[in-house]
Amino acid sequence: MESPLYNYNVPDNLFTIKDDSLIAAFKGLHTNHRVLELQNKLNDVNRDFNIAMFYFYRGIPDDEWKRSPGKDGLSVEFFPNFKEEHFSNQYNFNYFVQIFFYKVTTLYEIIGHLIYDRFSLPINEKNQRDKISFNSAISKLKSQERNLHQSLQMIKNSSNFRDGTKMRNDIAHNQPAYEISSSVTIKDGLTAFGTGSYTKSKEIKRTMINYLQSVKETFMSLEQYLLKS
Repeated sequence: MESPLYNYNVPDNLFTIKDDSLIAAFKGLHTNHRVLELQNKLNDVNRDFNIAMFYFYRGIPDDEWKRSPGKDGLSVEFFPNFKEEHFSNQYNFNYFVQIFFYKVTTLYEIIGHLIYDRFSLPINEKNQRDKISFNSAISKLKSQERNLHQSLQMIKNSSNFRDGTKMRNDIAHNQPAYEISSSVTIKDGLTAFGTGSYTKSKEIKRTMINYLQSVKETFMSLEQYLLKS
């Protein structure tokens, strides 16, 4: 299987609070539920990746995604090598790509919640911007678990993580990579015309695998520092 997370299972005791107090026991029940939620989300991510790959390997011949001049007098012909089934494959591939990136983001946010619980990280209730997230968890670890902070920060700064995050943000807020962008660009008050941009399916696949690699490295880092005796 191509997913770096294929067959990976989150250790049950990965986020266990090492405290014998009654409060810790109740927090442990909550943590156990969160870890189960994390494993389920991980399974979802792998499943969505595999379904996307199913349609990818059925055929999306978009290495040549535009041809100029095109046939029948077209100045530009998009997806000139597509047959009807290829458009169906592309549509389904893009659909599961979108779900995949949303769920990886959710997976990281669950990890953020678990880190907060594991280290009882503080939250400033008076500051509306101080919210639980993977990014804020990394930041707050600096004062408590510097080595884990540095390890997770390196993953966050890696091209695998940054490229995956950018693709997810573009899907949610900007121009999805798998759609041909507008042929009109406006920069510094100047308007230009072209054929737009498009990210080939094999490049999206590579970004997905690399993003999963960053998730795996995150789990490996957590195991290294949270399961130590």
